[in-house]
Amino acid sequence: MRQLTRAASALSILLALAVVAVLLAHYAPQLGKPGMNQYDEYHTLDRTLAAARDGHWSSVYANHGPSFRKPPLQYWLGALLVRAGLEPLLAMRTVAMGFGLGLLALTGVLAARLSPRNGPTAAATAVLLLAASPMLWSQATAAMLDAGAALFTLVTILGLVLALREPRLIWIAVAGVWLGALQKAPVGIAAMAAAAIALRYWRVEPGLPLAAPEAKPLRRRAFRVAVLLILAWPVFQALQHGYGAFKTSLLTEMAERFVPTIDDDTAGNWTSWINWMIDDSALLWPAALAATLSLPLWRRRGESVVVSAWALIFILGMTFADGDTYSRYLLVLLPVLAAGLATALVAALRLPLLPAVLAAAAVFTTGAARMDVNTPDPDDAARDALIRGLAARVRPEDTLIFCRYYGGSTTMNASAVSAWASAGQPVVSITDADSLERARANGLIGAPLIGFCSAEALAELAPHFDGLEIVGTSGDWRAFTATDLH
Repeated sequence: MRQLTRAASALSILLALAVVAVLLAHYAPQLGKPGMNQYDEYHTLDRTLAAARDGHWSSVYANHGPSFRKPPLQYWLGALLVRAGLEPLLAMRTVAMGFGLGLLALTGVLAARLSPRNGPTAAATAVLLLAASPMLWSQATAAMLDAGAALFTLVTILGLVLALREPRLIWIAVAGVWLGALQKAPVGIAAMAAAAIALRYWRVEPGLPLAAPEAKPLRRRAFRVAVLLILAWPVFQALQHGYGAFKTSLLTEMAERFVPTIDDDTAGNWTSWINWMIDDSALLWPAALAATLSLPLWRRRGESVVVSAWALIFILGMTFADGDTYSRYLLVLLPVLAAGLATALVAALRLPLLPAVLAAAAVFTTGAARMDVNTPDPDDAARDALIRGLAARVRPEDTLIFCRYYGGSTTMNASAVSAWASAGQPVVSITDADSLERARANGLIGAPLIGFCSAEALAELAPHFDGLEIVGTSGDWRAFTATDLH
């Protein structure tokens, strides 16, 4: 029986490795495709090139000026790859793919810790369950921050799990919090707080070293260090650029968005994240959520409490968040759900190989193995080529204009014009004729002018320009120059 179990464990691991290899072979060639199908990819492009091309490393630069909306880690990594010779889109998406593969690996480690008697089988099953998520692969193949944010949150959770029996490993959790703060947001600090509260009041396993009174100074010290590390980048920005930098980076972008509130949107938030789970993998993730939340009831171990507490605090945060939330935020939770469901499957199914086989089947039924990503829409590709071509005409003394909210594009934004066409000047975004006049009154616009607008926008703004000349056309988009404002 023991030999059979060992053979099943080995086959489970081999199955997981084979499936991930197939998925990687499918998605890796798509990383360099020129399609920009997610809005924020243009922002990542602009910020990455600001470091790689212009040498802005001490602050994140966007639109040729300091920006405090996002921290620097992924932009630094992408910039290093660009400087090493990779094409910018490939460089940025390679970073995201690395984060995605790291997520798969650490999800397996977490599942093995949750199910120590069947560690290899649980690990393989969890990896396959997470690999069945189209959301994972959409984020791992895009120049977005969410795969990295999910990875460093998982590092925190895994660090807490390991520290339960070896308290000094809590510094792994602290490192995860710090890296998460440098990547997108210090979500891991919420996991640390949730674990501390849950272990104190839900004592399913007495005698855990981390929960012992003598470990209390270590726990407090680790939490304080984590908070100081969270503050490090915002404080560094404030020292360079003033308090506004601190307020934007820490309060506006992090704290205020997830301040709990109960209002008319709360019910919508509740249904939104459930629908996002179902849209990603049908009933797989709702079932995984139920399995994860129930872990402490039937597997009375401290590890169960940590992951269950994190799942609970995350869904409460998504439900009662005051700011906008998006489906991709679920990627922070999915690795824990995959590990929780894998633990339940391994415990419930008597055939040792069956959990991994079922999880592998899920990969090929959810659509995760057959997505076409980063393929450019022909109209969008022609539009982007027009922006790149505009760069040959832009001079440092020009006012560079982009007509925002025109043309019906869901992905286009000023960051594309900043990254591809600017000669070092910021792009002035115009929404209508009134905003053009306001920009002139505020001294943001002067002669000569060059810009990129939809035909509809240019028709509205044309009476305000002298010497207007259309210098390029792509579908509904127009590149133009003007000698002055009328």
